Amino acid sequence: MAKIISELTAEQELKCDEVADRWIANALSTAPADHARAEEGVRLAYIAAELEPPEVRWVNTPIEGIDLIKSLTGAQNLDYGSATGSSVGWLSRCAFYREVLGLVDETEQAVGLMLAAENCSWWWLYDKVAVLCERPTMLEVDRNGIVSRIAWGDYRQWYLNGVDVEEWMFEDDTSQWTPKTIMAVQNVDQRREVLRRYGHDRMWKVAEVIDRSEDGQYQLGVFKGVWESDRTALWMVNQSLPDTFHVEFVAPECTTVQGALTWRASRLKHLKGDWSPEVTT
Repeated sequence: MAKIISELTAEQELKCDEVADRWIANALSTAPADHARAEEGVRLAYIAAELEPPEVRWVNTPIEGIDLIKSLTGAQNLDYGSATGSSVGWLSRCAFYREVLGLVDETEQAVGLMLAAENCSWWWLYDKVAVLCERPTMLEVDRNGIVSRIAWGDYRQWYLNGVDVEEWMFEDDTSQWTPKTIMAVQNVDQRREVLRRYGHDRMWKVAEVIDRSEDGQYQLGVFKGVWESDRTALWMVNQSLPDTFHVEFVAPECTTVQGALTWRASRLKHLKGDWSPEVTT
């Protein structure tokens, strides 16, 4: 019969933080991966799933792992598997259930995965082969505890507020940037973060504001003398992310915020009359 726990004791609540801190520290670790323990974890995980333990292959970087899996499977579109990303949440909970709440039988099938996750970084698990990646050699987090720079030797990745960005977006001196720099970024998430670094006030100072919404969520402005011809842009508050904004070009015939919103929506579907968002994103 399953063990039912309706509430935690004060001691168990304290242990919850201890387990979480340990798993977070492990996820951010740059210590060398423990090959023997990680491979034992993989073996136990496959046995728990009633599968034959696979061949284990190690790679130095996530990109090497992607390339190896593509060569082995022929897959063209392959996402990263993660032993220290999305898997950490539920595996750390399994560790808490097992170690603190005594739910040993209920978490037995996760033992191998927990052991593997504690001793490598990225992973990809297939029927006949498991590809495990070494831990990063450098990892930095921002003031919010979000990874900002990570490296495996010469291979590096940069993040602004959790968004994967190019090196120049993270490292360059923004004093050399102009509105052209911001608007040349095609990816909307990257543009939002580059704009945040540049400063939305600095960006919008160059524009002549011609209309504002009554709620202050939108402004319509015209950039003059920046590009070869005047460019009209819509400035928006991003309500899903605190203190962030978004700027995008709209048609030059847009002269009001409402007209710009309707023009944006009309590119996605046929509309009759004005359109307004229920939620600003």
